[in-house]
Amino acid sequence: MADKKDLFKSSLSKRKNIRKAAPDPKKSDEVTAKIHAQPVEKILPAPSEPMKDEKEAVQRITLDVPISVYTAMKHRVFNRRITLKKYMVELAKKDLNL
Repeated sequence: MADKKDLFKSSLSKRKNIRKAAPDPKKSDEVTAKIHAQPVEKILPAPSEPMKDEKEAVQRITLDVPISVYTAMKHRVFNRRITLKKYMVELAKKDLNL
């Protein structure tokens, strides 16, 4: 009866030698010249006007809220899938008519 190791060894194919060709310096020089001969895209100057998506400056505040109010806000925020910051900003904008 054949040993498991012998069966495994016989199932493996023999290693094949791969011949590597020596690089052709002329061909590599041609390829390098072709790559560097491509025109470079010009970088446009920065716009003088601010972008529309530019964010407004913010002011950090600390707010002490009763736990019952905080819990209710967290439930509302979770159900609406928004952040507490967004919720507070929306409330302030609504109250101030902004």
